[in-house]
Amino acid sequence: MECENTMPDNVFKLRARVAGAEHVEMQMKTDGYMTAWMLYQLQGDEEAGKALISEDAEILSNSNWQDIEKNR
Repeated sequence: MECENTMPDNVFKLRARVAGAEHVEMQMKTDGYMTAWMLYQLQGDEEAGKALISEDAEILSNSNWQDIEKNR
């Protein structure tokens, strides 16, 4: 995405799509990881961050998600 490319590399970036979901279904199916993202980013919750950060982040092995790109 163009806006992602304008963000500096020191900013944690993650992009992923829910597998098989239509656009209108996205909000209902992304709540868990969106909550983890906000807890990590806004409150510094390292436990929530484990779902998204590192080479063995939970999202990477979740078959409900596809096209995952991240820089941490």
